[in-house]
Amino acid sequence: MKTLKPILPILVTAIVLVGIAIALIALNVRQQILLPPQYPTMVVTSFHECAAAGYPILESYPERCLTPDGRSFTRDIGNELPYADMIQLDNPRPGMLVTSPLTVSGRARGTWYFEASFPVQLLDANGKTLAIEPAQAEGEWMTEDFVPFAVELIFDAKTATGTLILIKDNPSGLPEYDAQVEIPVLFEKTSSVKKPTDQICIQVIATAKNSETGEIRDFPTPCDVPEGWETIAP
Repeated sequence: MKTLKPILPILVTAIVLVGIAIALIALNVRQQILLPPQYPTMVVTSFHECAAAGYPILESYPERCLTPDGRSFTRDIGNELPYADMIQLDNPRPGMLVTSPLTVSGRARGTWYFEASFPVQLLDANGKTLAIEPAQAEGEWMTEDFVPFAVELIFDAKTATGTLILIKDNPSGLPEYDAQVEIPVLFEKTSSVKKPTDQICIQVIATAKNSETGEIRDFPTPCDVPEGWETIAP
């Protein structure tokens, strides 16, 4: 017993220190579980920037992105929701990347047509008309039910973004009967300089960011990254 007396305080101290260490480790683990994930600090002013930063996106329509400081950014889908009971667009969807020729399709109630058609217009980011064609009803249009429609637009876009407009045909000319659905679209810029057909491109997925909208997406190869998009280094 006399031999153990000098060792006893050391053992007690060691046990206390081990207990404190275990408590600190447990507290740290608990904090890591309870605290929200940490995100890199960056300036966010739009839905695309919020999504590009990796912040959580709510499963709603339109989608909403939440920043750690409590701000919310909603994806721009134009004004299609207020007119959902009159006209519904299947292709393209808001914010979709489109190329020429573009097939616009969906369904609209017979009251949206006149003589089985209504105008569809495509604008660039500067408001310039790129194409305007009548969408044709694919069925009996003299009804109040939904009738499928389709139209093909051929265009040459010089900007990265634009607007697709579905215009209710209004033969009366009275403004109270005017209506139109506008949705944002993205254009894949094409270069006037053709790439050589014998160009060799490595077969690796390239991630790029749209310099105007902030959208980030993957392309099959670096050669498929269009103008207006900046390749992001892995």
